[in-house]
Amino acid sequence: MSAPLSLNLSTVPVPDVRFGVSLKRDLFLAPDLQDPAVFTVSVNRLPLNLNAQLGYQPFTKELETFSYNATVGDPGSGTLTPVDAQPARLATEYGPAVPARPAYLRRSSAWPAPDLTLSASGGYSRVTGYSPFTLRATVTGATRADSISVYATHNIEKPQIDEVGATINATVGRDAVLNPLTFSARETLYPPTGRISGNATLTWRARYQLSTTHDLLLNRVVEDNPAPGSAPNSGTLTFSVGTVNGSANDWQLTYGGPYDLVRGGWTRPTASGSLSVTRPGQRLALSATVATPGLDQFRTELTRADLDANIGFGSRAALSGRVQYYRTRSGFYPDDTATDYLSIDPLRVSVGIGRKGQVPGAYLTGSLRQTFVWKDGVRQDPAPLSPVIGLTIDRCCWAVQAEADLVQRRYRLSVGLPGQSQYPLFDLTPDGTKVPLLNPDSP
Repeated sequence: MSAPLSLNLSTVPVPDVRFGVSLKRDLFLAPDLQDPAVFTVSVNRLPLNLNAQLGYQPFTKELETFSYNATVGDPGSGTLTPVDAQPARLATEYGPAVPARPAYLRRSSAWPAPDLTLSASGGYSRVTGYSPFTLRATVTGATRADSISVYATHNIEKPQIDEVGATINATVGRDAVLNPLTFSARETLYPPTGRISGNATLTWRARYQLSTTHDLLLNRVVEDNPAPGSAPNSGTLTFSVGTVNGSANDWQLTYGGPYDLVRGGWTRPTASGSLSVTRPGQRLALSATVATPGLDQFRTELTRADLDANIGFGSRAALSGRVQYYRTRSGFYPDDTATDYLSIDPLRVSVGIGRKGQVPGAYLTGSLRQTFVWKDGVRQDPAPLSPVIGLTIDRCCWAVQAEADLVQRRYRLSVGLPGQSQYPLFDLTPDGTKVPLLNPDSP
């Protein structure tokens, strides 16, 4: 059973300052199980914006939670706003006389640095302890699109600096239309572990990008005798150039991979590229990855390739499919063995049959779904190609589908009715003939 009573109070003691209290009491709960009283304070007076909340348990006299978020800054403090003159006003029965006031220039606040904003956040919980204290400073350019922000996060419990970071955004353009060059970067350092990560992107005319990403361990432990094939590294470092995602024609070239700061180079680098061309009703995507020589890699070879296509030839023919290739190696150089995989999953060809100028009444399809494996250049479990041929006859009130797998000698026939799924008529295999309508329990 529950019978909660709540009281909410909100007041504005002075302009731009709001104070609130929320109390809740359940008549069926013990005092130590009651919700804490919540006090909130909000200040929105330039250059200060403050939001704080405190949870206090009056029955146990314990502080449950406390959090705050404060920002100090005023981008408009450097701009003087004219205030019109005010003529004198005689005293009346409704108010005293008001002297004349000349025109003057007014600032929104006395904040001395319009381009600088400082913010701080933190908190406390009786259950989890102190939240990290974060202090951030942001310097904004004249266009407000350029900014540099630095921050630090301090762990009060340990105590230690957990994180230090910076973010940069810059735009170089002759006007607001062309705006040819934009730059953005982010860098984060984690002092306790010595890890540094970040990225940088240079974009030209919102179309082409040059970018780099890294995630490295600055104080990697150096082993005297590393295990064969272990390829110790400090993290990853990559560079890429290409177009911005989302356009009809996308391409991307990337180089990089695991990088070792101790030895000064990539251990197992790769060069990869991708191309995607999209047209109404058609799409072609290509991608490939090539392993290049590095500190622990001594060959140049294709390790992965992917082709994904969906192409229509008018309204009666279509080609679609996905072909994947990848290579793995087992053992240690130079006696390692390569295993190649080629997967077709699946490849389909469809042709519509019918009179010219009319909707096709039948469709002839051919599909191939198969995986090929080569180990050290020798094909494993060789088997002939196993395409599946299908025929679909589509009418206004019914449809018939026939399928033939010539290699496995499997033949199927099904019929479809309006608003219903396909009903299999028979399934002919080397093991016999199945008629699901006569024997519903047969698979």
